[in-house]
Amino acid sequence: MDAKLRELERKAAQGDPDASHRAFVEHRRIGTLARLIPTAILYEGTKAELRIQPAVDFRNLLRTHTFMNSSMGELDVCFRLFESVKFQSDIDISIQASHYHYCSPRETLNDVKGYASWEISFYRPFSVEHRIVGDTDENEETIVPDPHFAPGGILFGFPHQDVFSPYDSVAGRILTEKIQDMVDFLRARFGLLRGL
Repeated sequence: MDAKLRELERKAAQGDPDASHRAFVEHRRIGTLARLIPTAILYEGTKAELRIQPAVDFRNLLRTHTFMNSSMGELDVCFRLFESVKFQSDIDISIQASHYHYCSPRETLNDVKGYASWEISFYRPFSVEHRIVGDTDENEETIVPDPHFAPGGILFGFPHQDVFSPYDSVAGRILTEKIQDMVDFLRARFGLLRGL
């Protein structure tokens, strides 16, 4: 780590939010993995980035990966799969909408801006699923949250985490506005891997 970054981290530790944000930006510029960035800088840097980053509609990031017409030409019942949206630090999320996904309307539209809700999941490397400890037959199970979403974790502060069941990292019928909040958070904290 160079002297400039060390000095920024020292100032950030003393409570300077500008230094915290500049250290965060520098860590991202040099490609530091999120888990190696001091958490105070990671969190404060994200807050600053959320305030200043230019708006990007997540629907403009969606690229069709697979498209199959399973019903002899009826578009509304076709299967379509979008590529995952990739962020730095090897984080991918899947955002889907078609006749075969939990979205609204539940049909395959040409215009992705016609959907009110979507299906979303973490593709890698994290899962929103929690570990269950204990004997489920005796109803004495304990749900242990994924530490990445807990204080000190790199996904701490992730918005709308409550839309996911403790047992499944896929969530359906999530409003467009909530998906946008999630993408904005991930883009601010980690940065997009490609484009924009």
